[in-house]
Parts: sequence; structure tokens; C-alpha cells
Amino acid sequence: MPTSAAEIQSLISTLNNSLGTMAMVDYPYPTDFIEPLPAWPVTYACAQAKLAKQQSIGLPLEDLYPINAAGSVFYNYAN
Repeated sequence: MPTSAAEIQSLISTLNNSLGTMAMVDYPYPTDFIEPLPAWPVTYACAQAKLAKQQSIGLPLEDLYPINAAGSVFYNYAN
């Protein structure tokens, strides 16, 4: 959990870069030349975020779960 303004800014920058990169390689087939990504990674990330939102209703910091799920597609996706 970020505890300072600098850590929060770093988290925002990291997510911005990963989501932006997924948008640039939003191909209809899986790729792995930057990171292993599914076909249509932006659509997949949005679906993961939606699912995480539904599953985290009522949990502490529930708004962070969808953000984590979307970013995890870029950093943790395995074919």
C-alpha cells in the first residue's frame, strides 16, 4: 500500500505506462514481444477490472481491486 505522495505518483505512472502499452498492442491475437498479453488486452483488462469490482463490493479499499486487476494483465498474465 503506498504511504507517501511519491509512492502514489509512482503507482499512477506505472499503471499509466502499462495501460498505455496495452492500448498500443491491442491486437486480436496474443503477443509476447513486450510482455505476454492476451488477444485484445484492453478488452481483457476491462473484463478483469469489472469482475474484480463485482467481487470486492464491501471490502476495505474496494475501489483499488479493479485497478489492480487491470494492471495485473500487463504484469502477471501467463499464456
